[in-house]
Amino acid sequence: MKVPTMEGINLLYLEINKIFSLSCQPICNSATSKGFGLFFGETLYSPKQMIEYHQQWVGLGYIDTPDNDQVDNPTYPPNTVRPVYINQYWLPFAGEVDNRNYWAIDYDPLADGKVGQIINAGRESNWELRFSFQGDITAFARIIMQRIEAGKTAINAEGKLLICKASIQSNHCITELLKKGEFR
Repeated sequence: MKVPTMEGINLLYLEINKIFSLSCQPICNSATSKGFGLFFGETLYSPKQMIEYHQQWVGLGYIDTPDNDQVDNPTYPPNTVRPVYINQYWLPFAGEVDNRNYWAIDYDPLADGKVGQIINAGRESNWELRFSFQGDITAFARIIMQRIEAGKTAINAEGKLLICKASIQSNHCITELLKKGEFR
């Protein structure tokens, strides 16, 4: 179990970008470091940033402390994501500018999880629920693109693109879509 090499991450990044049409690139890739991109105002990281942020997390020394185990958010589906803030086998691919909360590829799932699943994580996470999307990053990006193309998105007052209709109040509406079985 290993996080991909730089070459693997570059290929992964190219695959994600192939899915998003050129017309959606400014929305999806968050043209500025201030966010307001596809992932609820979180920026899609470059391959270099993926490696840098991963190395920052691994280098914290926080991983092996009891404080890392203080996650009390429930996980959906259950028994899929380790109940910790950070893990050396999670590769962040999108997140906040300060890298406190992020989306990651999980290479160390629990028994009912899947290697390569997409998870939400972070030390100062205000996620209502930890979740895992059981598909890989390519499937995750395709579903988001399909929702954009089908008009199943909304832009809130702050300019954030939400991958749901505005009737769902939570900024983290993927949680609601997962619960309803609409995001698979």
